[in-house]
Amino acid sequence: MAFPTTARGRSRRLRGADRVCIKKTNPERDMSCEIFYVPYHASFRWKWRHIAADGSVKESKESYELFYECVCAARRNGYTPQIKCA
Repeated sequence: MAFPTTARGRSRRLRGADRVCIKKTNPERDMSCEIFYVPYHASFRWKWRHIAADGSVKESKESYELFYECVCAARRNGYTPQIKCA
């Protein structure tokens, strides 16, 4: 099945889906966090942190061996990890 395309060649159907996914967030209620690595012996481990609108930082007390474990821990604490994949 072929999708109708615009002058730029993108599908109209996909362009409409993009608009649905974009939503504005309220910085006071933003519960996003970032996942970052910390050095650990000859390797590294993962931690999460949230920076509130007032500038205060809440960071995980423990580090995690696996990225996935860190993401799950952040979600258990009510945060949404911002994951950017290449």
